[in-house]
Amino acid sequence: MPKIPNSRKASRAAVNALRTLLEQHDHIVDEVPGQNDFGEDLWVRFTVDRNLTGDLIYIQVKGGHSYRRAKGYSVSVGRHGDTWADGNVPVICVIHDPDKDALYWANATQQLNAARRQRRSLRSIKVSAKDCLDDASMADFVARVRHYISRYQGNRAVRTQLSDMTGVEFGPSDIVRHFVNVYGEDLVFWQRRGEGYATLLHSDLDWEPVYIGPEMLHADALTGLGLGPTPAIGGIILNMAEAMWLAACFEATDWARESTPGQERIKPRVEVCDNYVSHRIKHRLLSAPDAITRSIEIFKSKGGADPGVLDEIQRLGSNARVVEEARTASWEKWEDLSPEARKLAAIYLVEDVGIGAPSLPIDRQFEISWRWNRPWKESDFSARSGQPSTRLTPDREIVRAHDLVVGDRIYWRNDDSSEERRLVSDIWRSEKTPMAICLRFDARDVGDTFWLGEQFARADCAAAESPDARRDILAFVPDLTEAKPQVMAIVDRGNGLNVEPIEIVDWPHEALAICNMLNAPDAIFEISGLWYSLPVGVRVSLEQARERMVGGDNERHELALLSVAQLDLPELPDREADIDWAQLFPSAGCPEEGCPYCDGCPGHAEKVEGERGVNQCAPGGSCSCQTTDLKPDDEPCDCMFMVIGPRWAAAIYRELADIAEILCEQAEDLMWGVEGGYVGFPRSLCAQPPQFYVRLAQTCASLCGELAEGRIPIPRTTAEYLMLDEAVTSYLAGWTGRDGLQIDEMKQELAHLPEAHGDFDLDALWMFQSVDSDWVEIAQSETVYEPYSMDRIFDELPGASLWS
Repeated sequence: MPKIPNSRKASRAAVNALRTLLEQHDHIVDEVPGQNDFGEDLWVRFTVDRNLTGDLIYIQVKGGHSYRRAKGYSVSVGRHGDTWADGNVPVICVIHDPDKDALYWANATQQLNAARRQRRSLRSIKVSAKDCLDDASMADFVARVRHYISRYQGNRAVRTQLSDMTGVEFGPSDIVRHFVNVYGEDLVFWQRRGEGYATLLHSDLDWEPVYIGPEMLHADALTGLGLGPTPAIGGIILNMAEAMWLAACFEATDWARESTPGQERIKPRVEVCDNYVSHRIKHRLLSAPDAITRSIEIFKSKGGADPGVLDEIQRLGSNARVVEEARTASWEKWEDLSPEARKLAAIYLVEDVGIGAPSLPIDRQFEISWRWNRPWKESDFSARSGQPSTRLTPDREIVRAHDLVVGDRIYWRNDDSSEERRLVSDIWRSEKTPMAICLRFDARDVGDTFWLGEQFARADCAAAESPDARRDILAFVPDLTEAKPQVMAIVDRGNGLNVEPIEIVDWPHEALAICNMLNAPDAIFEISGLWYSLPVGVRVSLEQARERMVGGDNERHELALLSVAQLDLPELPDREADIDWAQLFPSAGCPEEGCPYCDGCPGHAEKVEGERGVNQCAPGGSCSCQTTDLKPDDEPCDCMFMVIGPRWAAAIYRELADIAEILCEQAEDLMWGVEGGYVGFPRSLCAQPPQFYVRLAQTCASLCGELAEGRIPIPRTTAEYLMLDEAVTSYLAGWTGRDGLQIDEMKQELAHLPEAHGDFDLDALWMFQSVDSDWVEIAQSETVYEPYSMDRIFDELPGASLWS
């Protein structure tokens, strides 16, 4: 006769508990018939004072221990992601915890749309243990859900769509304007009443807020760079239509940035201050790479800091990793620093942040006092006395501001039209104006600010290349010779195509990434740590070469697009694959018919008050058994069966699948010079090329394949040792809290699988060590191995074939 699974009992208990609760509060509940259940179990219509409101929700109900997590609960999205996110009716997930006989809820539609804005694919809905659903919280639950539903109705439909798109909750009095540019990208202008700045939300910036004011909008920011009239605001390059739209928004909302008598008093927002200070710190590290070192020196020499600051530094400084992260902070690394390292770096760099009135422009509302300042001040564009001369003579050449170097002599035209020669004595990126530089002339104590494309007449330089000399660059290609990697260019000089060298770089994969950036029409150099690690002269040479590249309207431009290199990524394992782990990995390692190597474990037999005999072994076998019956020289067990239980197998498989995905993402980032966090492998291997990460991902996939087929993943290469070690340690680290390993929560997550000896125990994995390898030395090494020096970890180890 067919048996009813236990899961059905838990599911029905959950549905009945929720239905009873809702109906006790007079809400209308309809259960979805089983044949029509596509991710929703109940339809609920809300009532107020027993009158129907017309507000409807779908509810997915789950019950049982398997949905419990370390911090609350979760419900797998499965194949329901699109329908839950895009439907006209919101979907709520409700969990019934049978141990507590309690219900908990989460808005699945809201979470899925939030993940989309961050370009993430959500695999599960997180249900907080704080969002309990009972008699006391029912009114709050109904109010919150009905408020969410109301955002889709009536005149608020457009604002609701913008709110969902950007992830921002707009206030009733906020001014919100929407614009779609020629590339199909969305821009949202957001002005809160009484704030002296507006917020720009841009889909191409992943909706990261940019705080702007009309004083930041520059129509000629990139003039002279061959891009035509190119405006910018707050470091963001705009096209003319976007600039005109922003200018109109500023003009129309000028009144809203002023403080009005009788208006409700607003306060500066903490999150805006934190975001603004963080962006200013990042830009400061770009304009002054040695700022952190100088600031630490000043902090240590001056002393007298606030006791609270000293206590915080002492707390953060007790972690050597945090100190090293903060000490080496840079523009490229800032986004990848840990929160603790960012905080420590900010304490070193920032002496104070003065908070002004909310109606002030943002740079005056949050005035930063840096601990270290340049000896030279920055003057604004309007403070210049005179302008750069652009008069061309036989002994001069016309160059742009970003082509100047310290030691150049330029000609300056004074207000009375006379000219004088000036020596460029210092150059730095402007800290006040993004995309501008400061030039200090002669012995002056101030630096004048210039746009990168502003033109100068420079003296004592070789004549510029003849303007009629043809040199069209069609594409960039890498020379991957390890001894001398180069960025090359396919050049058309009118007499056929030639491949010409442009610049030598350190490593072949760097040449490949640089060529990708130069060939791609939409490459963003600002996110490439590799690009900004190049010497200034190399960058300038590459930028000049890219300016000679044929445009997208030229049929020959297709060669550049074809030259963008792609990685051949392996097929990744599905961490949520439906695998019968209990069938593949029995919880006891001894064969049912008996074992020819031993007659059972005396210690375990005594513990269970049984007699010695065949298969009297602890769960999972007796490999780790130690008994008092043995003499010191005796082996504790003769068992030859190497086993792991179903729980350990499932946990290791999922962790390996996650690591494989991360490794592939890292490999793809490196193809564009983007350096990210080193997750899923030892720090000592972080300098390896993209193909190395792909091979590590393939290693993880192969190990997952072994587990999915019920085979013990006995390593045959050093790479397999490393990935298994990473999977095991990262899994355990994920369940380690302030009080140590949360073993009960770990067991609860996999409670649907039978227990086995050695579950979640690192010592129980000694059986994986089949042959000698130096994987421990690699994993613990403080040295970062040079690129291309560690391919040997993928070679089969001597003697490994015996374990195949």
